[in-house]
Amino acid sequence: MPELAVGIDAARQGSPGLAVGNIVGTNLVNLLLILGISALIRPIPLDSRILRFDLPAMAAASVLVFIMARDGFLDRVEGVVLFLASVGYTLVILRTSRKESAQLRAEFSTKYAVPEPADKASRLVLDLIFLVGGIVVIVVGADLLVGGAAGAARSLGVSDAIVGLTIVAIGTSAPQLVTTLLSTLRGDRDIALGNLLGSSVYNLALILGLTVLLAPTVVEVPAEVLEGDLAHGSRGHRLRSGIPLRPPHQPHRRRPVRRRLLCLPRLADRRTRLMTGSSD
Repeated sequence: MPELAVGIDAARQGSPGLAVGNIVGTNLVNLLLILGISALIRPIPLDSRILRFDLPAMAAASVLVFIMARDGFLDRVEGVVLFLASVGYTLVILRTSRKESAQLRAEFSTKYAVPEPADKASRLVLDLIFLVGGIVVIVVGADLLVGGAAGAARSLGVSDAIVGLTIVAIGTSAPQLVTTLLSTLRGDRDIALGNLLGSSVYNLALILGLTVLLAPTVVEVPAEVLEGDLAHGSRGHRLRSGIPLRPPHQPHRRRPVRRRLLCLPRLADRRTRLMTGSSD
C-alpha cells in the first residue's frame, strides 16, 4: 500500500522517475538489506516451493518489466499486462495453497488461531474504523513523502529517480522490515521470506501496473533505473557530500573501450610533437 500510494501520487504530480525509482529501489532494499539482516539473525531455510515457484516468479516479473521499459516508457497496454500478471500470480498462489497437507493446515490454524470476538457487530465497526484510518494515513503520508522527496531532489540537484531509489525506497520498505524482523525473531521463517518475495513480485506487477494505468500519461522510465547510472540524473551538480557527479551532456566519458584504445597512439604522437617543439 505505501508503494502504491507513493507511485500514484508521484505519477499524478509529474514525477514518474520517483514512482518507478521507488518500486525498483524498494525491491533492492527488500532483497539486499532486509533479507540480509534477517539472514544475519537466523539462517534462512529454502524449501522446494520457494526454489521452484517464488524465486522464478520474482525473476520473471523483473525480466518482464525490464523488457517493457527498454524503450524508455510504460504505456497503458503494458500496465494491463503487468496487472494481469499479478492476478495470475495470485491465482497460482491460491491454487497451490489448497494442495497443502492436512498436517500443515492444522499446524497453521493452531499457531495463528484468532479468538472469536464476543460482540461481532462492535468488532466489525472497530475494524472498519481502523481500515479507513489506515488508508487515510497512507494517502496523506504518501502525499507528504512525495512532496518532500521532490523538494529534496531539487535542493540536492539530483533527479527524482535517485531519491526514489534511495530515501523513498527505504521509507516505504519500513512495513516489510518490521514484519520480517518480527517473524524472524519469532521463528516464523516462512512468513519472513514469503513477505519479501511476495512484496517484490507485487511491486513489479500489481503496483507498477496500477501506477501506469492510473497515471494521466505514459510513465517515463529514467535512465538511472534502466542503466544503473546514478550520475546521469545529477544535472551537472555536486551532492552536498562534495562528490562530483558526471553530467549527462558529456558523451565522451562513455566512449567504448575500443575507441579509447584506438585514440592512444594519436595522443602519444601529439604529446611527442609537443615535447620536441614541432607543430602540425
